[in-house]
Amino acid sequence: SSTQVIGYVEAGSVNLAGGSQVDGKNIVGQPSTCSDGQVLVYDATNNDWGCGDDTDTTLTPAEMQTAVEAMTLNLQNLPQVNGVDVLTADSTLNPGNIDVTGSSNGQVLASDGNILSWVDSGHGDSCQVVESINGAPVKMQMQCGSEKFIVLGSTLTANILGSENPLTNYYHCVINSDEEIECWGRNTFNQVSDVPSGTFTQLSSGWGHSCALHSSGSIECWGYDDYGQVSNAPLGNFISISMGYKFTCGLLATNKTVCWGFDDQGQVSNTPVTTFESIFSGSYHSCGLTSGGNVECWGNDNYGQISNAPSDLFTTLSLGGYHTCGLNVNGEIKCWGADWATQVSGAPNGSFTSIDTGYEHNCAITINGEVKCWGNSGQIVDTPTSGVFTKLSAGNEHTCGIKSSGNVECWGHSDGTTGTPTNGTFSAIQAGYTSTCGILDSGSVICWGNDSYNQTSPP
Repeated sequence: SSTQVIGYVEAGSVNLAGGSQVDGKNIVGQPSTCSDGQVLVYDATNNDWGCGDDTDTTLTPAEMQTAVEAMTLNLQNLPQVNGVDVLTADSTLNPGNIDVTGSSNGQVLASDGNILSWVDSGHGDSCQVVESINGAPVKMQMQCGSEKFIVLGSTLTANILGSENPLTNYYHCVINSDEEIECWGRNTFNQVSDVPSGTFTQLSSGWGHSCALHSSGSIECWGYDDYGQVSNAPLGNFISISMGYKFTCGLLATNKTVCWGFDDQGQVSNTPVTTFESIFSGSYHSCGLTSGGNVECWGNDNYGQISNAPSDLFTTLSLGGYHTCGLNVNGEIKCWGADWATQVSGAPNGSFTSIDTGYEHNCAITINGEVKCWGNSGQIVDTPTSGVFTKLSAGNEHTCGIKSSGNVECWGHSDGTTGTPTNGTFSAIQAGYTSTCGILDSGSVICWGNDSYNQTSPP
């Protein structure tokens, strides 16, 4: 039926002494598991395997009988194989029990009497793979009759990935397809559990707090509040927000800027009265662009990231840990601030269409779609030398990009690149502190990289 995954068992005997398995797990440890005269029985009522009398829905000690009455794994009833859940309560296949890494679009779930696997269609009324993304974890969508189910990965669909400061600490947030906020990962400061209700249009996350722009124009913040970065969020009608380490800046509809939170180096108190068209924040400083393209910065100036701002006219900026880079009106890269990893002096020549900064590195896309990176060598290792890219996102120590094909590629520190999907087409990507998330063309969210706080496991 439309709510069932059918496990087909091919004709032919299986020697239990040889270690008959379902999904690589022994069905019985030894033939003597069942007493003489008994057989291994699948109990559809209790969704479990046990020993009992021989019926037409059993496995004998010597062979697996044909079909096992087309054993039904009901998505709602939590079936078990050898006492192990095959499906989880939210109708998601248990990643530990069904191996889908070899699947491809159009295949169906079947059993050859030994191992559950994905095979070409033609096995009857079954569930078909309609989307398969090879990554860690694998992301798959199955069509079961008229209904669809997510296999591994997440049921979350999103419109917007929240922007992240390079120091955003082991969590991610998105605006879902209902325009509501969902977060996952580290929750030490309730930055995941205390998300506000309502509908939102923009979202940004810092080290342990996040802020979002409500559809009404107000700002809602939540999470860590040791410097008032949550409780001091101002009233007003805002059009954009940008996030620093423990502070936030918002651009009012009047194009005036308001900042709040951590203020040890003037990142709040030195906010200029200049009218800006856009604002940007790094870990400890911020900059704004006027309607004419002039740049003005405030906050930490230990490395000239404020005082050395150039007189060029810019179209966009991106701020890292202690430095800033931007594209001037000619498409040229200009950087200033800390240069201990050549994140400033290593800027390439040429014309570019986009740029993004990590903590100590930067990457940009040339007018031909090539990627150029510079800065900390460990953060730009394996930078791609071929391919046409359309989007980039730099995390703390790694970068990911979307190619013209829609596929993603990541490079830099392995924490943020492990498990990068090898197929699938993406519309958006956001590299974080040690992990990355992307939105597939279908709207589904998939994440990869370091999973120490379940930050690569969206809801």
